[in-house]
Amino acid sequence: MEKLLEKGEILFSQGKIEEAQECFLEALKESPHSPELLNNIGVTYHAKGDIQHAIEYFLKALEIDSQHLDARINLADAYCGLKEWDKASEHLENCIAYNPNYQDQHELYNRLALVYLENGRVNNAREALRKSLELNPDQPEVKETLDTLGRKYSPKTKSESLGYGCNCQSTGLQYVRINSTTNKDLADRLVEAKILIAPGSQIRCKEVIIGRCTRINGPITIKGINRCKIGKYCAFGGEIRIITNNHLTNRPNLQDQLQQRLGCSSILTIDTDVDIGSNVWIGDSVIILPGSRIGHGAVIGAGSVVTKPIPPFGIAVGTPAKVIKFRFSPNIIQQLLEISWWDWPEDRILRNKEFFDLDLARLPNIDLFSIITE
Repeated sequence: MEKLLEKGEILFSQGKIEEAQECFLEALKESPHSPELLNNIGVTYHAKGDIQHAIEYFLKALEIDSQHLDARINLADAYCGLKEWDKASEHLENCIAYNPNYQDQHELYNRLALVYLENGRVNNAREALRKSLELNPDQPEVKETLDTLGRKYSPKTKSESLGYGCNCQSTGLQYVRINSTTNKDLADRLVEAKILIAPGSQIRCKEVIIGRCTRINGPITIKGINRCKIGKYCAFGGEIRIITNNHLTNRPNLQDQLQQRLGCSSILTIDTDVDIGSNVWIGDSVIILPGSRIGHGAVIGAGSVVTKPIPPFGIAVGTPAKVIKFRFSPNIIQQLLEISWWDWPEDRILRNKEFFDLDLARLPNIDLFSIITE
């Protein structure tokens, strides 16, 4: 079992999701009550965009070991992917209750606060951040966030409150829609919206929506039966692949063409749109898998494989991509999400050179609203 487990983990780190899952399932025959294996199988399903099966395996792992931290955190992430914020917060709360000696418990409280905010539960978010500070007082950015929540937080729609999705407020051509019926005059519309799509790109997707001034600097492939939405002022490298659907694995056949010939239901997953926020930087050779959501201002390191939601202004790397740090303090992040400068008219952007020249990493407590010119 150990050899299969190790092999599966290596394959997963190489992005070979199906092969890794086969190893874990084979190992599960030898150790059917291993919560670690059940959790790993859940992770592979999540990576393939099959969130329901992922949840099933995470729950099985927790039936055997209710205190399995990774399985419970992964389960919370899966529920976030389904926008079931109450269930996500419940499992993060259980993470804290079942693991009182976890050395980074303050980070669990910070994570819980983000989920509370997504659900509009601002008071709960404040309380979670207070508890985080009790465990680790040396978090000046968290202290500032508490003040920010009290001063300026006003709930937006669920998709906007933590910086996912696109919010168009400025005038002019802000987005270009690409599908089989809107390609007439496409080049002119891309020029008008100041969007660059590198030569050699392939878009074979139900629909792609790209925001103003986004630059795709190298060939990109976007494919699948679902939609892909990319925000404004994004910076993409080359050889990026975005996939908007996967194959269900619970049928005898894995080829959708055969399903169609037989008159059977499709095995391609639905409801797995890809949503990339504004001013996102994506490095070369990144793979973005079905159902992924990347928040405003996030950075995805070269060669990473995105399988789960990446929060706004997070820096994520690896296979699967994991957040290793945030670009700014929570205070700065919250202000930037409220400001949403990418939705400004261009003339306002040009009037705010001082704002765009700030080194925000060195100014965690600055009041950005006092800098901005209307």
